[in-house]
Amino acid sequence: MLPLYGHLQDGWLLDRHKVEAYLTAAERMYKPNPYHNNTHAADVTQTAGVIFTSLDQHLRRRSNSDDCFCNGTTANGAVSNNSAADSKQQHNSSSSVGAGLSKLERFAIILASAVHDLGHPGVNNPFLIRTHNRQALIYNDKSVNENMHCSLAFQLALDNPDVNVFERFSQAEYEQVRKLVCEMILATDMDVHFALLKRFEDAVAAQPDVRQWRSLEQRSLIFQMLVHLADLANPSRPWHLALKWAEWVVTEFLEQGVKEAEAGIPVSDMCNKDKVCMPAAQLFFIERFMQPTLDAFKPAAPSFHSMATPWLEDTKARWGIFKEAGVRMPHHGYPQLAPPAAGQQQKPWAVLGAGHGSSSGASAQLSNEQQQ
Repeated sequence: MLPLYGHLQDGWLLDRHKVEAYLTAAERMYKPNPYHNNTHAADVTQTAGVIFTSLDQHLRRRSNSDDCFCNGTTANGAVSNNSAADSKQQHNSSSSVGAGLSKLERFAIILASAVHDLGHPGVNNPFLIRTHNRQALIYNDKSVNENMHCSLAFQLALDNPDVNVFERFSQAEYEQVRKLVCEMILATDMDVHFALLKRFEDAVAAQPDVRQWRSLEQRSLIFQMLVHLADLANPSRPWHLALKWAEWVVTEFLEQGVKEAEAGIPVSDMCNKDKVCMPAAQLFFIERFMQPTLDAFKPAAPSFHSMATPWLEDTKARWGIFKEAGVRMPHHGYPQLAPPAAGQQQKPWAVLGAGHGSSSGASAQLSNEQQQ
C-alpha cells in the first residue's frame, strides 16, 4: 500500500512513520478469513489506486471550453498566476475542471480502501442480523459490517497518538476526510448497490462530463462508486487470479453455511454446499453487478474500462466453459482451458480487482442463480 501514498509525502499533512504504523496495526485487525482478509484489503487498495489514476487522468483532461488547467499550468504548459492560497486549496479540495484529484481526496480513497473490511467476521450482514449478533444490535441492522469497519478505522487512529494519521489535519480537513471515508466504506454494502448505481447514473445523465462535478457531494459520489467498483473487480483480472478469488469467496460462504446450521437457522442458498454452483454464481455476479458497475463508471475512468473489459469478457467465457463441464464447487472437476491469447499474455496489468463486498440485500438475488 505504501507506494500509493508516496506522492503525499512531500511536506503535506501526513507523517510517514505514523501512516506505516497505522497500516500495520490495521492489517493485524483483519481476521484470517478465506476471503475477507488482509490480502483482500491490500488488493482492493491497489485496485482503487489503479482506478483513481485513470480517474485523475480523465479529470485533468482539458475540455474545449477550458481556458486553462487548474493544476497550476495553462493549456500550453505555462505557469499560471494562481495565488499561494489557491495552491493550498487545490491540495485539499479539487473543485475546478482540470484540477484532478486533490491530495486529501487521494488520501481518503486509499484509506477507505485499506480499511473497508476492517475486522470482518467472515459472515455477512444477514447472518449477523438473524443470529442477533451484538454488532447488529449496535447498528440497528443497518449496514452492520460496514458501520463496524468505519468505527474501528477511526477508533484505531484516534485512540492511539502513535498511529493517529489525522494528527496534522485541521478540524475542517478531518471532517471532510471522515465524511468521504465513511461514505465510501458504507457504499461497499451490497444492500445499497442498486441505489448507488442509480444515483450515479442519474447524476451522469444530468451532467455527462464528470469533470464538471465540483461539489463535495458530487465528488463523494464518484469516490463511492470507485471504491465499490474496486471491491467488485476481481472478475476483471487475468483468469488465474479471477478463479482464485472466486474459490476463496465461495469457500467463505460455505463456511458461513456451516455456522448457520450450527446456529439452528436456515442455511442460505448461497452458503449451501448442496445448492451452490460456482460458475453460475460468478456469471450472475458479473452480469448483474460487476459489468453494470464497470460500464456505469466508464465516463469517470475510461482508460480503466478499456483495460478491464477484455479480461472480464475472458473470465465470462471461461466460467461458461466451467458451467458446461458441470463444475459446481471449488477445486472439483475443472476442465482443461486454452491459455489466454498472445495479446492478453503480453498486455501489462497492474493488480486489479478484489471482492464481492459484504453480502447483504443484493446478494440475496444470487440465491436462485447459483443453482444449475
